[in-house]
Order: sequence, then C-alpha cells, then structure tokens
Amino acid sequence: MAAMETLVLIGASVIDGTGAKPARGRAVVVEGGRITRVVDAARAPRGRRIDLSGCTLLPGLINCHVHLGLGADSGTPLNFDGSLVPELTLRVTYGVTALEAIRSATSVAAEALGLGGETGRVAAGYAADLLAVAGQSAERIGALGDVRLVRARGAIFRSP
Repeated sequence: MAAMETLVLIGASVIDGTGAKPARGRAVVVEGGRITRVVDAARAPRGRRIDLSGCTLLPGLINCHVHLGLGADSGTPLNFDGSLVPELTLRVTYGVTALEAIRSATSVAAEALGLGGETGRVAAGYAADLLAVAGQSAERIGALGDVRLVRARGAIFRSP
C-alpha cells in the first residue's frame, strides 16, 4: 500500500469560505483528499509543495442551482455555460461585497445542498476541493476567471 501523500499549498491568500477577510502567510495541508490543517506557513510540514504566490486559494465553487447560493452554470443570460463568474461579477457590481459573493458560491451553496459539514470551506476536516486563482479575488472578483489550480475529487486537474 502506497504512503499517503501530503500536499502543502503555500503562498496564496486564503479565503476560508466563512466571509472572513483573506488570510496571508498560511499553508493548507491536504492528506487523503481532506484538508487536515491550516497552519502558519513557517510551521508547514514536509510534503509535496505547490507555491501559489500571487494567487487566492478558496473552496471550490459549488453549483447548487438554488436561489440561496449562486445560480446555475447551465447557460442563462447571466451565466454562460460553464462559468459562474458573470453572476458573481453582477452581484459585486450591484453592491454585494466580493467576499459575500464568493461565500454564496462556496459555504452557502454547500449548506443549501446539505453538504456544509463536508465541503465549502478551507478548514481542517473539509474535503480538499480547492480553487486557486491569480490575484486577489476579494479585491477584484474578475480574478476568479484566471484559474491556476483546481483540486477536486482527490486529484489535481490543473496546476501551475
């Protein structure tokens, strides 16, 4: 049996999905497909490191198809097929903060689907379904369109 890989994501501003301001200087540690801890970067354990400097790391966006969270990505006038960024941008344009818009697509969507204890946050014990984007999405929501890393269902689908 192969040893469990430890993945350490460093350098990014971390949006945890709770609506709190982005945290800098943190390392997200993933083992066995789950976030095992979020620690000060100087105290990060050994493991495969992915440097996400200049990026924002946040929970993977959840498409919950309900009005409580973010809408569908199935192709509507505001949501082009495959992208949730236009609706997020529209929400920010009309007064919702970028962090609240992101929260609507992460922790709020997870709660609406009954998955709040499983996914939608960057925290120990949660599924390591993560998205890293260039720049600071809490300051510029359009940064969500510049994806640098996608980790979902136990695999990295895109990496710097």
